[in-house]
Amino acid sequence: MSVVVSLVPFWFYIDAQGKLFRDKPLCAAVQLALGQVIGAHTIAVMEKRQPNRLIAARKSSPLALGVG
Repeated sequence: MSVVVSLVPFWFYIDAQGKLFRDKPLCAAVQLALGQVIGAHTIAVMEKRQPNRLIAARKSSPLALGVG
């Protein structure tokens, strides 16, 4: 899982051509990062600029979210 923690910020600031891209949507960065992950995973990501938005994804693992 520590690889995903590094990949999400990388794709958040770098575009597919390796150029700095500061305004990419967090969802796009998570999708690009998870495209490089092999195996089962579950992740939930929040951005400081949008604290009321949660990006969650899973592959072959359960994902449960709770509010309370």
